[in-house]
Amino acid sequence: MDTKRGRGKPRDYATIKTSKGINITDVAWDGLKVLSASFGLSRAELIERLGRGMLSPSEFQEIYKKFLEKA
Repeated sequence: MDTKRGRGKPRDYATIKTSKGINITDVAWDGLKVLSASFGLSRAELIERLGRGMLSPSEFQEIYKKFLEKA
């Protein structure tokens, strides 16, 4: 069974994701890559879940502490 979404059709949410732009440093961008990989997510999905309140602050803090220990 093909689980890929068609272009313009929401996969996981009731609304369609659209392209947005943010300005962040390269260090922050690389940090998002590592953090999102810790959750098994893309950077975009990590930001989506943070924005929707789907990741608890304690859950995020736990991963972030591990990230800092490795840095």
